[in-house]
Amino acid sequence: MQTLIAIAGFIGVAYLWWSRFRTAQSVATKVGGVLGHMQHAREGKKAGLASLEEIRSPVVAAATIIVSLQSEEFVLGEGDEEIIETLLLRISSQEEVSEAMLYAKWAVLQGVNANEIVAKLGGFLKSQLDDEEKIWFLELLDEANNAIGGCYDFTKSRARLAQSMGLEIAR
Repeated sequence: MQTLIAIAGFIGVAYLWWSRFRTAQSVATKVGGVLGHMQHAREGKKAGLASLEEIRSPVVAAATIIVSLQSEEFVLGEGDEEIIETLLLRISSQEEVSEAMLYAKWAVLQGVNANEIVAKLGGFLKSQLDDEEKIWFLELLDEANNAIGGCYDFTKSRARLAQSMGLEIAR
């Protein structure tokens, strides 16, 4: 009888430890999945920001900023893209504007949000443009927003862009 009780106790303890091990393994698997997802998101963000680091032209930077701000709330249609292209044709050739628009749409699709694009490219434009050109670019941005429909209230993003380009913001 004592042997049966000892065997039953041993089996009970073995089952208890086995179930605890399975629970710990399940938790470890879930934690590993969460950590993997976080690392994947971090690497994706790095890859998206890397696409912005390759921009060497103020026209491409301007197109990317305009497209990112306008497409943050809704998807740009063909007509919206044509409006942006028409505005950019004031400062550059058709070939450069077409290339800039292609790159801008691709850069926005990389998963980087508009605030990061504004911060990154605002610093680039700060070194490339003088104060008059920066103000003109902000007016171009306003004109693009009004022409597309102005449904996106981007005053905070616009102020952040002006600040990152080194302009004083009147409050």
